[in-house]
Amino acid sequence: MRNKIEYRLLDVFTELPFGGNQLAVFPQAEGLSTELMQRLANELNLAETTFVSAGEGEREPRVRIFTPAFEMPFAGHPTIGTAICLAMLDGDNGRSEWTLQENVGPVSVRVDLDGAQPRATLAVAQLPEVSESSLSRADAAALLGVAEAEVIAEPLISSCGYPFQVIQLASAEAVARTTVQSAAWQRLLADHPVPDLYVVSVDGDRAKVRMFCIEIGIQEDPATGSAAAALAGVLAQPLTDGDYRYLLSQGEELGRPSQLQLDFSKRQGAVSAVEVSGSARLVGEGAFYLDQLCLQRG
Repeated sequence: MRNKIEYRLLDVFTELPFGGNQLAVFPQAEGLSTELMQRLANELNLAETTFVSAGEGEREPRVRIFTPAFEMPFAGHPTIGTAICLAMLDGDNGRSEWTLQENVGPVSVRVDLDGAQPRATLAVAQLPEVSESSLSRADAAALLGVAEAEVIAEPLISSCGYPFQVIQLASAEAVARTTVQSAAWQRLLADHPVPDLYVVSVDGDRAKVRMFCIEIGIQEDPATGSAAAALAGVLAQPLTDGDYRYLLSQGEELGRPSQLQLDFSKRQGAVSAVEVSGSARLVGEGAFYLDQLCLQRG
């Protein structure tokens, strides 16, 4: 007997098909082992794949997120895309509230299907934690193939459940011509607990960003919501208390342009809330056929 396991394909953080970041969602993943989830994610070979099972409440599903190589506690584009996918499958026509039970904790998501494109906003379960990086400005320049003078701040590590090395460059042009240098990466980050590089240039309320995740075999990510959320901790440092909004552009170099909206609040000198918003498009669907022995053994 063969079992049919269906999935949906979405492009996230874009209003256009074949833009943004790809995501596969398995909306009925009850009974799948961790090993089988990992194998399915590896077979699809997308940046992330999510597996949804029933939670305690009707709109409080359990959601597990896998790259082709490992399970993640939290990621932004899978959260946005999964919530939009579930709302569409649920038959929603307007706005709905979801709480995705992820490994990082409960992540609240507002979905809006009223507009021209489905859109969702997540509120992070964990506020940004910022710490010093072992990388120097010279290290960062060597890693990215830019002049040291173009690295305008000491690199920092920031995390809302998944950590990134945040490197700030002087211009969008410098970010665009960044190329990770293999020898420097092997020397500085191959064995580092935080190997992912998030490269940023800010101009007013807009930022150009790129994210390199060499260790999982995906050289560059076209849209990274978890990194956008973590960026709030870095951007907030020199700011006074208040509410802030930034529009982030990513993915142009990969031919998958992406737009992310970052909102955060700073109160009493600390970040008190972070939200990441974006659109998603349902672009396809499919199914795996697995025999019972495969399901039992994963």
